[in-house]
Amino acid sequence: MRLPLRVLALAAAAVGSAWIASRLTARGPSDAEVIRELLAAGARSAEEGRATEAVQALSRRFDGEGPGPLDREGVARLIALESRRDATTLMAVTGSAVAVDGEGARAVSDLVLARGKAGKPLEALAPGEASAWRVTCELQREEGAWRVVKARWRQVALPEAIAGEAQRQAELTAPR
Repeated sequence: MRLPLRVLALAAAAVGSAWIASRLTARGPSDAEVIRELLAAGARSAEEGRATEAVQALSRRFDGEGPGPLDREGVARLIALESRRDATTLMAVTGSAVAVDGEGARAVSDLVLARGKAGKPLEALAPGEASAWRVTCELQREEGAWRVVKARWRQVALPEAIAGEAQRQAELTAPR
């Protein structure tokens, strides 16, 4: 009778040790996953007209260049202005390629913007109903969190933004 009790105690200890080891070795999301979610959360906040939340991912020293220069406050004003218009705006990140190098990272994301099309599947949008943008971001850790310090954007074709994983990856690995 004592032997089964010892075996049971050893089995319980082994299971307990395995559970503790799994908790100690469990890792959270990777930096790339954190950055992808950071960018997606910013897009959701912008779509919902929450300008202050939308720019949380931007560094105070953010420098944006596209059709015109834009700083962090300029991005917030643009989002606030768009949210005051009558039509609903769809803003969706259709994909992001991310490369992390220590305390810095690069991300290439595609965004689709469509006025009055919230709820419509992206694949159902005609090219004239939406615009698509490729955004290349440089990120750095600031006070323990990833922040976008620089971004540049350019318009791309809607089908490319929806199914553009290869193009995003190529731009991510291209020389700067």
